[in-house]
Amino acid sequence: MTYFYFLGFFILCLKMDTSLQQEAITCKLQLPGLKGTSYEPASRNTFPPGDQVTVHCEDKYWIFGHQQASVVTTCKEDGEWTIRPVCQEVTCSTQEVPHVSSWDSRQQTFKSGETTRYWCETGYRRKDGASSATCTRDGWHPNPLCEEIICTAPEIENGDVLGQIQEYKENQVMEFQCKPSFRRAATRSAKCTEQGVRAEWSPTPLCEPITCKLQLPVLKGTSYEPAYRNTFPPGDQVTVHCEDKYWIFGYQQASVVTTCKEDAEWTIRPLCQEVLGCGTAPIIADGDLKYTRKSNNSHNEMVEYMCQAYYTMEGEPYKTCVNGVWTGHTRCIQPCTVNEDDNRQHNITVKYNGSTYFTHDEIIEFRCARGIPVGSVSLLQRCNSGVIVLPTCQEF
Repeated sequence: MTYFYFLGFFILCLKMDTSLQQEAITCKLQLPGLKGTSYEPASRNTFPPGDQVTVHCEDKYWIFGHQQASVVTTCKEDGEWTIRPVCQEVTCSTQEVPHVSSWDSRQQTFKSGETTRYWCETGYRRKDGASSATCTRDGWHPNPLCEEIICTAPEIENGDVLGQIQEYKENQVMEFQCKPSFRRAATRSAKCTEQGVRAEWSPTPLCEPITCKLQLPVLKGTSYEPAYRNTFPPGDQVTVHCEDKYWIFGYQQASVVTTCKEDAEWTIRPLCQEVLGCGTAPIIADGDLKYTRKSNNSHNEMVEYMCQAYYTMEGEPYKTCVNGVWTGHTRCIQPCTVNEDDNRQHNITVKYNGSTYFTHDEIIEFRCARGIPVGSVSLLQRCNSGVIVLPTCQEF
């Protein structure tokens, strides 16, 4: 500080320096370094603004917040470091880890090298098939712990994926179609599923040539021509031969030609079945066999029935053994009876022959024994399966 004094024509100047010496600004390091921490240069612990220090972290330690094993930090004008030069022990937290649904341990913090089992949310799977997570300097390993189950649209030989979707999530179905002359190898649609450590399509989307197949070795009683193949494209034909006592069921033939269709089915099922006989002919109500009953009847053998007196046969009198089954409709229909007590009760008589029995569907004409008809029932009636409605006459 300078003062000026005016003394006449003389000026006296006195200079007095009253400034205080201020302390220089520096950044400091703790020496010796904290556990797991070292510095470069290692011989100093104070640095002026602008100087730099390299911080090295030992194994299982890192610069917290930066997750790095080595950083360069710079001393700032305010005496602070750009990065805090302290190494901390590596830890991993189980809190809010993406898509992890649960952990095997209630422990929330793990040190480097420690492991724990974990499970993923629905629609996600453990990366690379891992069963446990390991804490590392880079965080949890594997990374990520859970990855979404994704199937990509495949290239299908002789087929095309329908739609524009390229990625499918778990349980999503992919629709595809096969090119002409090919068909899907499986009837079910392909679904994105977790298969072990991978996401795969199930069933595998495949297109196979449309062919009709023959069973080889052939079933008993059956042979094919040609005999050396068991797959045939649409339009190809095969002759099926049946041995003695065998036939193509439904056609009753010992040899047929069948053709492979566009839907991979044969026009005639290429299978010979044993021709079966029948046991004893069935008994029908109110009827009898015309000839002696046999315990066994061969295929195509016929038996003849007859009905009891006054009973009417419905259908044919024959039943036929067809491959172990009796066929044919045969039935004996009951007659109607009109007795004297009925006549006296209704005061009627049969107009003509006075018969007591009348066959099914026969028309009977009555007349009044005395008096005249009363009521709505006609004197002409038809016998219906053993039932007849009788008219009534009243005497005046």
